[in-house]
Amino acid sequence: MSTTKILFICRGGVFRSRLAQAYAVSVLTARKDSSTEVISSGIEADEDASITISPWATRVLERAKLSQFVQVEKLQTTQKLIDDSTTLVFLNQDIYRDARTRFEIAPDKTRVWLVPDIEETEADEYEIFEKIKQSVDYLLS
Repeated sequence: MSTTKILFICRGGVFRSRLAQAYAVSVLTARKDSSTEVISSGIEADEDASITISPWATRVLERAKLSQFVQVEKLQTTQKLIDDSTTLVFLNQDIYRDARTRFEIAPDKTRVWLVPDIEETEADEYEIFEKIKQSVDYLLS
């Protein structure tokens, strides 16, 4: 059986992609799906080494009881991560646009969601997580 590898990509790799990754892993664990690997990364993750996960993400993960599923380390998006993945999920159009200037990206394995950055919207972390959950559920259906 071949392995599916989903890569969630956001800007810093500390909020949206981490929530998507943790929620997807929780869904796949409940389904006993061991053939899908899920990873979170950020196109600018290396720019701020002082934060590994945002306080907003920590609050959501604790409330949703997903802390056990979250990827421990913050990863910088690399060409190797992109090439090794079967599905790329960019959390919004700006991230996809910026990533295309840095990496070679195959359009046939790319999804672009419309999940705003928490600092660019009036939505709170729980509203953003609900949007992420809906999108992950659709992706995994």
